[in-house]
Amino acid sequence: MTKERIPERLSLVGNQTFGVTDFKAGSTMESMAEWDSLKHLQLLGNLESEFGLQIQMEDAIRMISFDAILLILSENMENSK
Repeated sequence: MTKERIPERLSLVGNQTFGVTDFKAGSTMESMAEWDSLKHLQLLGNLESEFGLQIQMEDAIRMISFDAILLILSENMENSK
């Protein structure tokens, strides 16, 4: 997968997980009522499935915004090459 496709796929996973149509840059756990602790766990599992990686606990804790998730996914995809 190209690095350019990561935001698009992240948005799709977030939209499906949260049942919204606007999970994008700038979205945060604080700004979305749908993003509670249960949905966070579901999001992590869905991201692992979609991107074929295993999210470490320290990364899971930092994944509280679209932008933070994008950064962590990009780093993990780069490191797995």
